[in-house]
Amino acid sequence: MDVNQVRFGEYYIGTSNRRSANKEREAQKEEQAPNMQAQAMPSADREDILNALNITGTQNLAFVSKTEVQAPNPADYLDEARISDIEAMMAEFDNGVNQVADIIEAEFPNMFAPDVKNSMAARIFAAE
Repeated sequence: MDVNQVRFGEYYIGTSNRRSANKEREAQKEEQAPNMQAQAMPSADREDILNALNITGTQNLAFVSKTEVQAPNPADYLDEARISDIEAMMAEFDNGVNQVADIIEAEFPNMFAPDVKNSMAARIFAAE
């Protein structure tokens, strides 16, 4: 059994108070360190910060290449038979959605905006 392992609060049997004094000094240094850092930092104006961020954004914009959005050409990927099948399915889907939208309008007149009504109709028709 080692006597130095017996503790009473922050004091050990067989040791002097140097350790606790060192801990107090370290605690004081830690308390002073944040205060010194806060005092060392110069205060920045809000407008200066926003101007710096704006300049950074402008610099980054130069590296972004903007291309025009072009619609894909289905003929590059599909043959004519498949394109006509898809067009027929889309026409059938559009007719079904319009029928369901008419039913919703008949049941709930002027209750939904056109975009909400068409969205609900599309969800209902797709679930069938």
